[in-house]
Amino acid sequence: MYLLGVSSSQVSRQFSKPNPPVINSTKTINERTVSISWAEGVPVPNNYPVTSVVVEVSPPVKNFSIFDNSNPVVVNGDFLTSTSYKFRLRAFNIHGNSDLSLETEPVNPTRDFGGGLGTQNNPAPSGLAFAQARPAAPSGYYWIKSVSMSNPVQMYVDMVEEGGGYDFYPITNGIAASYSTDSHSGTSLGLDLVYPRSQAHWRAMYNYITNVVGGSLATYLQTTGKVFASVRTVAAGGYPAAPNLNGNYTPYAMKSGSVPDWRVPDGGRWWLKDSAFSEPNGDYYANGFLGLYAASYTIDSNGSLSGFNDAAAYSTGTSYLVSTNAKQ
Repeated sequence: MYLLGVSSSQVSRQFSKPNPPVINSTKTINERTVSISWAEGVPVPNNYPVTSVVVEVSPPVKNFSIFDNSNPVVVNGDFLTSTSYKFRLRAFNIHGNSDLSLETEPVNPTRDFGGGLGTQNNPAPSGLAFAQARPAAPSGYYWIKSVSMSNPVQMYVDMVEEGGGYDFYPITNGIAASYSTDSHSGTSLGLDLVYPRSQAHWRAMYNYITNVVGGSLATYLQTTGKVFASVRTVAAGGYPAAPNLNGNYTPYAMKSGSVPDWRVPDGGRWWLKDSAFSEPNGDYYANGFLGLYAASYTIDSNGSLSGFNDAAAYSTGTSYLVSTNAKQ
């Protein structure tokens, strides 16, 4: 058969469905999303251009869909941490659809994007590890399991202050503690009272309690966290005072590197004030906690403490924050 001097075989050759597309690359955008860059296959002379593509994935993925059908094509799905996936494309034009393209190399969006960290099946070892693996993630609750924790728990990870990674778990109706040697309700979880690293850390606590928990600062911040001195500074009753200080630390800024004797359990960075204050002035019991709201002092939205007191040893009360304290 001829049509205007052109054979039907020529029409078939010139106007037909496209050849399979060529996949150039795949890119993981997040745990649920993959971007696939492609090019048209070897073109048929005078052929109509590709108008769209469809994507096939193997093995199947729940809730799999195309989010953007341009180039690159973007797909979403409930990808599993334990599984790798391959993708193939099929191109369409007004004459029909192509055969399937070659498969991509195996990819796993969940593992590729921070290892799926923060999920119940793949908890992060700390808020710090989570922030390092997933720096673009928002602040929120993620599953955490440190080496000292027997089970993962959902902890709030602040992703704003100092690059992110401060983690918090709120204790309510728990076991109160007054000394660094006391057990508390975080102990059985493998967590400890917060080691306040910096003013930014205090600001993260303020934001968490105020804006996330919606609780009272005075409820959760009775003390200044696990900052303590092992030297008994009360000189009466036969107990030694701190060397050469008679228990008086008022000449010093209460922060790591500025004051002797005081510390947090891991020997890392800690912060209460940048300048000298009228406390601790000597009536302190070894390993006891300094009072914050318990001593009628406060914290403001910038993380600044109005003060603290060292009278004997202050109790955390039954509500407080515990942490992995991995970020130093």
